[in-house]
This record gives sequence, C-alpha cells and structure tokens, in this order.
Amino acid sequence: MISLSARFGALRLLGLALLCVGFATAARAVDLVLAAGQAGVAYTPYTIVTDPPAANGTVYSATGLPSGMSINASTGTISGTPLVDGVFTGTISLDDAGTINNFTYSLTIDAALGVSQVSSELTALGAVGQDFSYLITATNSPQSYNVGTLPAGLTYSAGAISGQPTTAGTYNVSLSANNATGTGPSVTLVITVEPSGPVPTISGQSSVTADLNIALNYQITASNSPTSYGASGLPVGLSVDTSTGAITGTPTVGGIFTATLTASNGNGASAAFPLTFVLGPVAVVNSATTLTGYSSIAITPYQLTATNSPTAFNVGTLPAGLSYNSTTKQITGTPAAAGTTSVTIYANNAIGRGPDFTLSVQITASATPQITAQPVGATKNYGESVTFSVTATGTPTPTYQWKKGASDIPLATSASYTIPSVTLNDAADYTVVVTNGAGSVTSDVATLTVNSGYAAWRAAKFTGGEVADDAISGTAADPDGDGLTNLLEYALDLAPKAVSSSGLPAVAKTATDWTFTYSRPADRPDISYTVQYSTNLSTWSSAGTHTRTATGATETWQASVPLGTGSAVFFRLKIDYPAAP
Repeated sequence: MISLSARFGALRLLGLALLCVGFATAARAVDLVLAAGQAGVAYTPYTIVTDPPAANGTVYSATGLPSGMSINASTGTISGTPLVDGVFTGTISLDDAGTINNFTYSLTIDAALGVSQVSSELTALGAVGQDFSYLITATNSPQSYNVGTLPAGLTYSAGAISGQPTTAGTYNVSLSANNATGTGPSVTLVITVEPSGPVPTISGQSSVTADLNIALNYQITASNSPTSYGASGLPVGLSVDTSTGAITGTPTVGGIFTATLTASNGNGASAAFPLTFVLGPVAVVNSATTLTGYSSIAITPYQLTATNSPTAFNVGTLPAGLSYNSTTKQITGTPAAAGTTSVTIYANNAIGRGPDFTLSVQITASATPQITAQPVGATKNYGESVTFSVTATGTPTPTYQWKKGASDIPLATSASYTIPSVTLNDAADYTVVVTNGAGSVTSDVATLTVNSGYAAWRAAKFTGGEVADDAISGTAADPDGDGLTNLLEYALDLAPKAVSSSGLPAVAKTATDWTFTYSRPADRPDISYTVQYSTNLSTWSSAGTHTRTATGATETWQASVPLGTGSAVFFRLKIDYPAAP
C-alpha cells in the first residue's frame, strides 16, 4: 500500500496551479487545504500531482465538492464554477489498479461579491483648453469600466478620463463597472465644460407677432461681440443672416412657431434662446384664468372663449371628475378631490394653432354644514322686537332659509331673522335650514310666545316708570294729547306717545250708504269693537252692518247705514274693555 511521504511539497506550476502529494508505503490520512474560491466565479484549476508520479491509469475521485465543481478522473484536476458559498470537506481518492489511497481536504468558497457599482462623484467641471482629469471608482472589486461618448478633447484610459476639452457645453456620459460577477448598473456623469472666456448672451423680445404675406424683420441682439449667429426652426418664408443676425423674409403660413437662436464668438456659443412667432390672426384664448370649485360639488360650467373665430379648443389634463365638452365648449363635472391644477389650453382657427393659455383650476375641500349655535326661543310682549340667530360652518359658505312652522318665510335668508314688532300671529315654532352644495341641516325648534292683551301692549309701548303711572299708561290716559285715549290707540294699533294723523277711521258716502271704515289688529282678544251711529248726537244705535272687508295681521272693517237714515249721520267707535284700569 502507498503511504504519504511528504505533507505538501512546493507547488510546481505546469501551466496550472498544482497540489503536490507525496506517497509512502504506509497509508495514513492527511488534510489538504485547497485554495479558496468565490461563488459564481470560475475556480482556478488545481491538479493533484504525486511523488513518485502516479501510475498510468490511476483513477481520481472526490467527495463533498461544492455544486458546480468536479475532479477529472484521468488527470486529477479540480475545476468548475462553484454555485454556492461555504466551507466544504471531503475525500480525494487515487485508485491504482485496485490500490486506493484516500486524503481528506478542506475548501472555502466565499460569497459572491455582487456587481460593481460606480461610486465616484457624478458631476465634473472643466474649461475649454484646460487640463481635465476624472478618476472613476466603484464598489466590489471592479476589473474594468465602460465609458460612453466623451466631449471632444477627452479620452478614457485605465479608469481615468483626461485631456483638454475643446468645446463648451454640458455633456452626459454613461458609466458602468465590470467585475467577476458581471456588469453593474449604468449611471450618468455630467461634465460641464465652460468656455475659455465670456460667450454671447442673447437678449431682447422673446416673441414676434406679424401678419401673413407681409415682410418681417427681426434682429438678434447679443452681448460680448458675437461673430456669427444661428436660428433653427424658423417659420416658412424666413431665414437668418449668420453674419449679421438679421432674420428676414415674408411668412406665408399662419400659426405659432418657436425658433431657437444662438450667437457665437471665439469663446463659444450662447445658451439657446427661444423666439416665438405668432403669425396671422390666430385664435387667442381669453376666458377667465381661474376656475374655482369644491370637491364633491358640481362646478359652475366654465365657458371657453377665444378671439379670431376659434374652431376648436385643445384642453390638457383636467382634475378627476371634470371633463371638457367640445360641442358646448364648456368644462363641467364634479371634482373628486381638493387641489390646484394648471391646465394648458389653446385654440385653433382657420389660420392654425393659437398660443398656450394656462387655466388654474382651484378646488377646495367641501364640508357639509354644521350648526354650532342653535336659535333660542323667546317670550315677547305684543309690539316688542325679537331676533332669532344661528351660527353654522360649512364649505362652501352655506345659505339660510328660515321657516315659520313648515313654511318658508319670504326674504328670511340670512343667519338671523328679526320681527321688529311681534303680534299674536307671530307666535309659532321657528327653524332655519342651513344649506350648501355638500348637504343641509335643520336647526332645533325655537318657539316664540307672544304675551297678548292690553297689558302686554302697555309694557311694550311705555317705560317701566310710565307703566306704573295710570295717568300716563292707563286706558283712559292720553299722553300725546291727540284726543285718542290709550285704549283707542291700542284698539287701532296706533302710537300712544306720538300724535296720530294716519290710521284713523274714515267716513264716506256711497250711492246707497253712509260708511265708516277703520283698521284694527287681528290679535285683540281682550276688547270688543262696536260701531254706533246717530243723527242728533244724543241717541246712538249700533250700525246696521259691521263686517270685515280685509284679513291679515291688520284687518279692515266697515260699518254702514242707508242714506235714508238722515241728511247727516254721525259715527263713533266704541271699545269695551272689561279689565280697564
């Protein structure tokens, strides 16, 4: 039996990395530590070499090798690309005509590195005619780099970009790195090459409006002594003189055109300058520049208009929920969400496309009305004032409608409702409905109680001290001296402390009757009215007829007697008040 006579001899390079194994006649196990590898990377082949050399026909085998690696049975070469990382142990066996020698081994496979990613700064600054240098760096052991097109005058070699750039400008250069795992992601290096001195700067008007078929002349104006000029994208019929910068010609096609102007001197070219040509009577949008609304509430239709006979409008992307109707030329709908959106619109007509118009669509979040302070009921004397109020929130600002019972009160559409002088007819339940586009809410009930009768009227018309003095506020008193007692002023709803010249009864003559007409409040439950007449002022009788001719809070009553009653007839209004003080 062959035995190992030497642990490890020096590696002998025979074009491959060699592992030397010596044999002796006594067999014993020896640990072999193979060179480490890396997952995903081809393993540097190892060949088993014995001393003395193994006999021809020796068969080599191994157990426990990583997936992706194997040993050549004839040559004893271990190779392949390990697919997994870890520490692997096993046995290498040599079979010489049935005589087998086994040796244990250990092999470490490191984890895959991953691709290499460029890590150097991605901006660089240079100048025309000046030395430029940029070093590329990357992660995970880069082996080489891929470099895109460089500015004129620069070259790449061995991880470095260098040279003297010849042309000013901004250049985007793609970079990526390679390693044993593969090629990493591409990134962009922005190289800015500044001119060696000041370049021209174009100034002046940025738009030209002109009619068709009429000669046009525009001069390019630039600083820093330009020596040449350029203009691309000029409308049909126009051209540029590259030595003077004059744009001349006769435009023949209408529409909106944007040309790009440049000016150059010995240091380089200017930045591009856009010049807009508006040729012919194109349609110019002249609608309102702002459209406002509220989320979840239909907007007021927005009408598009333009000058010079527009035939169509082109409307950019609208907020969700809004749409443009090409027939009505209106933007309508219900916005789905709040926010501000700029929408580009232009109009077309027979000449061509008009200029862009920016519409600001401003949508505010809506909120249903909420009442934060309810109206409160009240008890009032006849003739006093009462005000009901409500406080509410909501977006958009809510509107109000006050109700008496179930009926709307005409013109009562503010946050408060006032009755300047209450009557018995005003006694009721009051509510207010608060509404906006997001919904509505009805307030709690506010009940108005009206104290009736002479006592309530007296409290409303006189001060506290006057109420206590019957000579002023009693039924028989006449504080204003107009000949009408307070009871009569109460009965006719007149002002007791101001001389009454209107609202008084009237006597008239018709074809058949003498008539006595007067007005009185409908809410005088504590008194009674009687119209009497006389022909001699000593004998009085109740009028033959006494009827109501008009209804409402103030009623009209009329009494009459035939003309044949007498050549002269006197009327009087008698008020009975059982509780008169």
